[in-house]
Amino acid sequence: MSILKSTLLIKILSLILSVLAVFNQPIHSFDDLRKAALNGWYLSYTAEERAEMISGLLLSEKSETFESETALLAKEIIYAVIIQFADGDADENAVTGVLENLPRKDIVRDSSKTYEAPINPELLGKITEALPESVKGIVNLLGMGIYDLYIYFDNTDYEGIYEFKGSYVDSEGTVYHVDSGAYYDSKTGVIYGKNNDGIFGIGFDYDAKQYMLQTPTDCWMKNMGFNVGYDILGKLVYMDTNTIRVKFNACDRDWMIQMWKGNYTVLTNGCEIGLYYLEDGKLFNYTCAHDSMALMEMSLTHKDEVLLKRNATKHWWLSAIQIGPAIDYKELTLNGKITFDNTEMAEAFAKALKENGIIPTASDNTISFSWT
Repeated sequence: MSILKSTLLIKILSLILSVLAVFNQPIHSFDDLRKAALNGWYLSYTAEERAEMISGLLLSEKSETFESETALLAKEIIYAVIIQFADGDADENAVTGVLENLPRKDIVRDSSKTYEAPINPELLGKITEALPESVKGIVNLLGMGIYDLYIYFDNTDYEGIYEFKGSYVDSEGTVYHVDSGAYYDSKTGVIYGKNNDGIFGIGFDYDAKQYMLQTPTDCWMKNMGFNVGYDILGKLVYMDTNTIRVKFNACDRDWMIQMWKGNYTVLTNGCEIGLYYLEDGKLFNYTCAHDSMALMEMSLTHKDEVLLKRNATKHWWLSAIQIGPAIDYKELTLNGKITFDNTEMAEAFAKALKENGIIPTASDNTISFSWT
């Protein structure tokens, strides 16, 4: 795997992890530390040790924030994710295996247990007096403390679908119960939001088997349209991707199918297929075709290895961003398949692909292609 080593962020991250490693295992010389800072993936040779160290630091056994069982399960998830970040080779069942062991009911709490408030109650009252109502609740919540946070699954009306729920205690011993509105599909391994707009409405769901963010059809971005300015902005935030815009006319409308592949900031690889059209009177800003979706599927490969895939689904923007060591986009191949509702669009798209140097294959209204 060709690893990108030139970005400043990787070097900084490596230096931080190297310094932390001093407290976890012996560093035999200053030269070992220097090499780790210069080569971002020197650390990947001992990814398991680093994962154990970092997950332990984030979830200390002495911490009162998480209930002990929840802390243990969370530590296992963090461990797997760090392994994926480090070498891209985490077990696909590591996170889903933890989720399968998540309790199916709330905990019975010890009412005699007490906690010390993180902020003096009198001081907290003075602080919140000066705050706007919109943030008072959050500040009060944090000021009273969150202790023994316990995460569990609750059954839904659908087999194999569970909702994440939680409960915690504040410093006064009051128990709070939280319905997250985030769900887990045990068959697919996908964690998703209740309104098909992403987990907590952020615009992305998470495939726990593939360590991958993916967009649902009703994500908030569907109302933003698309223009080349977004690609320029992506470069400014260290996205190292390649893109191709395939434009064609069909059904009395100017269409564009844009594809991307590459690194979405450091430590991620991904790809996208977006379907857009121009409304009358507009020249540059395309409309997201969420009202004219097509059946899409895609995979991203590196040499003979399939890094990620998205199964066939009706969509206007099929995207997938997987955590793991960044690979030069020149070594990545996006394999796509789009099924259109009519022959005119299928033929027009196939012709436009050829004009852009991509040779497609056609079967009825389904166009398959590989973009290297």
